[in-house]
Amino acid sequence: MTGILLFGKLALGPTDGLQSMMETLDRPEISLWVYRSLFESGRERIRFPERMQLLDEGAPIPEGIDYVFTVGGDGTFLDALPLVQGSHRPIFGINTGRLGFLSNTSIRDFSAALDAVLQKQYTIEHRMLLHVDHPCCRKLPWALNDVCIQRSGSNGMITLHVYVDEEPLNTYWCDGLIIATPTGSTAYSLGCGGPILTPDANAFVLTPIASHTLTVRPIVLSGESRIHIEVESRSGSFVINADSNSYTVQQPATLLIRKEQFTVSLLRLNGQSFYKTLRDKLMWGLDRRN
Repeated sequence: MTGILLFGKLALGPTDGLQSMMETLDRPEISLWVYRSLFESGRERIRFPERMQLLDEGAPIPEGIDYVFTVGGDGTFLDALPLVQGSHRPIFGINTGRLGFLSNTSIRDFSAALDAVLQKQYTIEHRMLLHVDHPCCRKLPWALNDVCIQRSGSNGMITLHVYVDEEPLNTYWCDGLIIATPTGSTAYSLGCGGPILTPDANAFVLTPIASHTLTVRPIVLSGESRIHIEVESRSGSFVINADSNSYTVQQPATLLIRKEQFTVSLLRLNGQSFYKTLRDKLMWGLDRRN
């Protein structure tokens, strides 16, 4: 018996693919659990399997669950991370959106993907996270994609004094600074001109947002680095975004950002690869000369 937990929130729109997904999961060899918020958002439009069980929000994952399947996009994938914190249960992202680097299996291909999972035709990737040492982030102090330090509102730039392993790196005058993991290098950091890192790289990327100094460029640091940041803001406050969690912080403030002690396990089907994802999602090589 294979235990699967479905996590997600259903958006308005066609439900054909989601209904087909539920019917595919209705198998005797599968013990299906559905996160209550997913069930509540879809119960009027989708017929869920009768044999499923519900998991309440905030409840720990039962011992019999082997995989967590997320239904949505990369944001939904990130929202599911607290469920598996430190447990090493693999997360598998089913994409119902458009881009999807984390949720890179389309819901149209779910039937074949489920067969591959049940036959264990996959690899497990262990992704590093960032840890933020600051009282505002005490409840959820880590991020898989990135930690962004940004100005609050539109009241001018913020100033960030950045130290790497106690040595001064730079003073940034900017709208903000992104500290991204290899996983997050294809997210906000990429849109701000940062480089793409392969998922197995032991490194961070520091990418400024709208820097006031034209010579300042993104920099790649060792994943063992300890990054201290002192923040100054004309408005008296600034914002910390750790993945999808946002906190408003009063200055003066000092942050320590480092690699988290645990990793998150991602399930990648055989035949998928990071480079294939780049080609498909970013359309690399899509040229009439090829």
